[in-house]
Amino acid sequence: MHCKSNNCKMDGEKPPATFGRHFMSCFFTGVLFVCLTAAPVAAGEYEKPGLLDPDIELPRRQELLLDRYGELIALMTDSDEAAYRAFHKRAESAAFSLLAEFVPWWTSDVTSQLTDLKESSNETIVSLFRRTVKNSSQVRVFSELPLIRKTSIQEAEGAFDYRIYTGFKYSDIDEFVGDDLKTGGPDRYKEHGSTVNYGVKKRFATGAEVDLGQSMEAYDTNSVYLNPEDQAKAKTNLTLTQPLLKGVGSKYNLSVIELARVDHKASETELARQLESHLLEVARAYWGLYMERSIMVQKQRRAVEAEKVYKQLVDRLQTDAQPATVARTRSLLISRQLDADKAEFAVYNAQSRLATLVEDNDLLSAQGKEIVTFEAPNNYPFVLSLHDVFITSLKNRKEVEAALLQLHSAAINLNRAENEIMPDLDLFAQTYVDGLEGDYEFGDAYSNQFDSGKPSYNVGLRFEYALGNNSAEARLTRRRIEMRQMLHQLDLTVRNILLEVSVSYRDVIKNINEVASRYEIMQAGIAEVEDLARQVDYQLSTDAQYDDLLYRAMQASDRRADAEERFSLSQLTFNLSLYNLRKATGSLVTSQDISTETLEKNGLPVLNVNMK
Repeated sequence: MHCKSNNCKMDGEKPPATFGRHFMSCFFTGVLFVCLTAAPVAAGEYEKPGLLDPDIELPRRQELLLDRYGELIALMTDSDEAAYRAFHKRAESAAFSLLAEFVPWWTSDVTSQLTDLKESSNETIVSLFRRTVKNSSQVRVFSELPLIRKTSIQEAEGAFDYRIYTGFKYSDIDEFVGDDLKTGGPDRYKEHGSTVNYGVKKRFATGAEVDLGQSMEAYDTNSVYLNPEDQAKAKTNLTLTQPLLKGVGSKYNLSVIELARVDHKASETELARQLESHLLEVARAYWGLYMERSIMVQKQRRAVEAEKVYKQLVDRLQTDAQPATVARTRSLLISRQLDADKAEFAVYNAQSRLATLVEDNDLLSAQGKEIVTFEAPNNYPFVLSLHDVFITSLKNRKEVEAALLQLHSAAINLNRAENEIMPDLDLFAQTYVDGLEGDYEFGDAYSNQFDSGKPSYNVGLRFEYALGNNSAEARLTRRRIEMRQMLHQLDLTVRNILLEVSVSYRDVIKNINEVASRYEIMQAGIAEVEDLARQVDYQLSTDAQYDDLLYRAMQASDRRADAEERFSLSQLTFNLSLYNLRKATGSLVTSQDISTETLEKNGLPVLNVNMK
């Protein structure tokens, strides 16, 4: 190998120090050339605006979210508001005011004990939520995921732990000698040696790795040249390796920990999302139970009314009542009693479903326990701003937060890929001291390390670069595409959420309109029954024949009862749609003051979900 520079000759004319300086100059010139050649590949023409910028933090991404979708929300709000003007006008009418204050006659019965069970428990939706988060096995299943993901943070931090090491080696050599200079006479070379080494290593956030080690060696041979005999050797060394390009810096080396933290945060959002879905099922089961209890009360009242009419007709069978009318009335009475019995079993089924979702044994009893739906539904008009509902959903929905976390993870991986496209350039340095003593005097050998001579050292650089750099470039391109994919996924998630919110909002409006209409139908049915009742009373006062009129009154009573049942169903559907809207906006859990607490149980962490 020859260097053509006029200032450097490889034939020994220059002293070693001059040669070393020239070699380092040539080395750095080559490294600089490769780095400059690689720089356009690393930087590229990749534009990273807004949410795609890999250097912004998660809170800033959440701020940019509203800026990105603000125009879309405004367009969706304006396009829907026109359809709601008629409703808003109707919501200001007197009929809606009366509806908001209306309390159905069956409310007092439904919110009290209905059955003959010896025990009862007054429950509201909030009290059932509290029981659910405390006792539900399903909630416990959900709560394990953040604990599992949290171990990844500790695992990633483990790369920077202090690592201690030790080792032992023993050798016993007995081999033929073909060189008298090796032993000084004996025709076989014999060597006995043993080595113990130990030390500590640590990797730092800059990428540097430091190794402080100590070795102790016992050594003896049959060579006449060995001096001293029965040697004790000691050596203490300190080694530093620091990357200068690829793998350098705390941003790169701590990114694995940051990725684990983002993954843990994503598991917490998943817990909240799953908890919200489960609590919505509890709310549905509660309103389902309320509806079944309402229907049971209504059907029992219909059976009582039918029995009263039947007895009146039987009493007048000898005077003016027709046998055919009495027979029809008896058939109707039996049918109503059967409906009342079926409604009671429906109540028990709905109660069992609710108890299964809540999983609180206090809701069960060997003597039987009735769950009393103590909270009645609301009838107030719905006048929330659609624009505010959209904004709330983007702020609160866990799916949006999860999509942002995925985008943030993709940004971290992109930063790592941009670092890894650089060449490998590592600085290494080592210094050591050693000592020697005979007769296996290890203590003296250890002291001699620091009492005699001076430390030795060596320092150098290691450079490596793959021509073409295909692997690193492919990873970088993949990370950029993944970043773009995550943005598309965020757009899709946001649009689906806005669609869900729009549908939920419309359902609330549709359902409160139905409640108002069912209220008017029910009031008309009540007026018809009251008018026929007055006619029956008048016929009785004149001793006129009235069995057909009485039967007509009972049929009108059926229509009224059917209207009451439909009103009850619409009322419960409206209240359930309010919970659906709260779930769609992501406020079902946040509005309930739910928190988590990590405790230790049987040597393992347990995540308790609490609700005040």
